[in-house]
Amino acid sequence: MDTATTLVPIFGWQENGAVVATAGALIRTDFPFFTLKARRYGWIMDVYVLPEYRRRGFARQLTRHAIDWLREKGVVVVQLTASEEAKKAGLYEPLGFTP
Repeated sequence: MDTATTLVPIFGWQENGAVVATAGALIRTDFPFFTLKARRYGWIMDVYVLPEYRRRGFARQLTRHAIDWLREKGVVVVQLTASEEAKKAGLYEPLGFTP
């Protein structure tokens, strides 16, 4: 089985003409997910908000956009790796992710 990655959009949030937050996603077909019936999964990546813009909901909104995009593409399994700061803030649990 070939390992493949499909690059997908990077979502961004702008304020005053500058990008202050980003989130991206990938559609992947690699181990161990190639054994699943769906044979692919989504990966949320590069969720970042400039420090002075944090705690305003930008990361959550951009992550939702990435999840929605993946769902539109038929992806049913979505993964991510959260920073310690995001874990402490409880950013991803309301979106359905578990530690």
